[in-house]
Amino acid sequence: MQKSDLTRIIGLGIPSTESQARAILGATGTADYRTLRKAYRRLAGEAHPDRFANDPSLTTQATQAMQVINAAWEIIDGLHGIGALGSSPSQEAPRTSGTRSSQWNPTMRVPRADECDLCGSWPAQHVHIRSLTTVLIWFSPGNYQGTVCRSCGTALFRNALRRTMIGGWWGIATIATPIYFLLLLGAHSKLKSMRPPAFRDVNVAAPFRSPVVPPKSPLKSFGPMLMTGVALFITLWFIYNIATAPTPSTTSDSPSQSDTITGAVTIGTCFRAAGSEMVNQVDCSEPHNYIVTSTGTNSLDCPATGAGYVSTDPGVACLTVDS
Repeated sequence: MQKSDLTRIIGLGIPSTESQARAILGATGTADYRTLRKAYRRLAGEAHPDRFANDPSLTTQATQAMQVINAAWEIIDGLHGIGALGSSPSQEAPRTSGTRSSQWNPTMRVPRADECDLCGSWPAQHVHIRSLTTVLIWFSPGNYQGTVCRSCGTALFRNALRRTMIGGWWGIATIATPIYFLLLLGAHSKLKSMRPPAFRDVNVAAPFRSPVVPPKSPLKSFGPMLMTGVALFITLWFIYNIATAPTPSTTSDSPSQSDTITGAVTIGTCFRAAGSEMVNQVDCSEPHNYIVTSTGTNSLDCPATGAGYVSTDPGVACLTVDS
């Protein structure tokens, strides 16, 4: 193919109708799908940029020509997929980017290092996208490593973020959920720095014929935001209750009067048990359980071997079991 041929194809522009697509492929208005496919493959092979690797100026033109040729084939293949090829060649034809051929061309190649593994578009970079779902003791980490374009990578990222926001809070692996969010943030930063996909070689064998359209961001969706909000509320509630829980007494079986005892409490004063950790002051001639053996300013002044203490005004009275 000569420079003039490339210029002619570029001059035709991106097609929007079946008749324009047929004109680019150089086929008649009555040519069937098989004939159109042969014409497309022949034209794509002749205009492929790799054929002009020794001439950078022609390589640029070949890249532009391939974009026009690919767009023409998308229209033809899309119309064939819905059974409308040849029915109204003058009408606008949608480019059904998700349409696939019934069989792969055996000459098609795998994506190169700078092409998307999912759609074959260029440019692309290697990314690592993780997600996490956990319920009780069960957890399921998601892990994708591959070379993707910005569109396909963003779709993978948003799906992983949605999965983690909805299902990453309900089991023992929840402790790792914040780490997964940080890893997703790193992947998102890398995707944002990438250029949008600009070119796709039709000879690349990939699951999709065009870049995947990213779904709605989970940060703008009610469901994921609600589940994340509920999980954070429950987590903060547990943290608050743990932080404000009273410290258990190391002498829980020993009496400790919560209300301050009024009146004279001196060494030799007697007390009788009156329920859990409570005592009442009684006359030592009456039945009693404890006797005051010493006094102090706080509970630390009472011996560890004692039976506990009661609060007095001021200070505390240290108790010993009176047998």
